[in-house]
Amino acid sequence: MAYLDDSGRASGWIVVLTIPALALIGYRLLTTTMAVDSTSFLVNVQSALEAVSRVNWISPLFVLIQFSMIARGTASTSWQNVLCMVLTAAGAFMMWQTRLGLD
Repeated sequence: MAYLDDSGRASGWIVVLTIPALALIGYRLLTTTMAVDSTSFLVNVQSALEAVSRVNWISPLFVLIQFSMIARGTASTSWQNVLCMVLTAAGAFMMWQTRLGLD
């Protein structure tokens, strides 16, 4: 991956594997910046984000899959794919940091 190929678009599978990480980031932002009361619409959004973000326990596997797709050439080395891989790795780190004692 010596350069980023700007001709290709983001791979659909790589984007799908990034969704749990984005949900976790959104959930953490929502819970740390807002006080949500029980009658708010944001309670439903918060619980949906929390449910999707639980998939992040297997995000290290997602990062390996994304990297292997780029390395094998089944996905282009576009900046969109690399960004998705970085976001997935960030979500995996956020989820596993408490288990690893990195608080």
